[in-house]
Amino acid sequence: MPFEIQPTLRGYRINQNGCVLSEILKEPGATNSVFDVLAAATAVMAPGPEVGLLGFAGGGMIAPLRKAGSDVRVRAVDLSRQGYDLFSRISLDWCGDVNFRECEAVEWLARGEPRFDVIVEDLSVPISGDVEKPEICWQVLPSLIRSRLQAGGVVIANMLKSAGMTWPEFAPLFAV
Repeated sequence: MPFEIQPTLRGYRINQNGCVLSEILKEPGATNSVFDVLAAATAVMAPGPEVGLLGFAGGGMIAPLRKAGSDVRVRAVDLSRQGYDLFSRISLDWCGDVNFRECEAVEWLARGEPRFDVIVEDLSVPISGDVEKPEICWQVLPSLIRSRLQAGGVVIANMLKSAGMTWPEFAPLFAV
């Protein structure tokens, strides 16, 4: 399903099924959204420079991550490069080391190197006028993510209520 790209005063918003998938800013800064939380957690918790981002969309966490002073290397994946193409046109001057692959997250992680200090899991799929987590997030990804983390690595997951799982059911899946 295609994205809707909406211009904003500070950049662009990517929407799908009426839900905000990403905020692309023209310069580093807060998005005033969940992307700030993902970025802050990454900036504080990253024990090293390698960050894997599952579900890039338009790179909504990159502007707040860079504003927070983090210079981690972000390796990202998404099924569509539409958001990345807009991101790279708008943010290339300040985004830092961001490497994008158009690929399915499980396939991308299964390829092997590198191992990550942080993996941010921000996957979603459009479902009946909404977005929710795909089943791979609790069926396939937990063990694959664990296998790709450096010792002491951290998983940061964007939970969507519509995933049909409670936090106590979801959280142990990523215990390292």
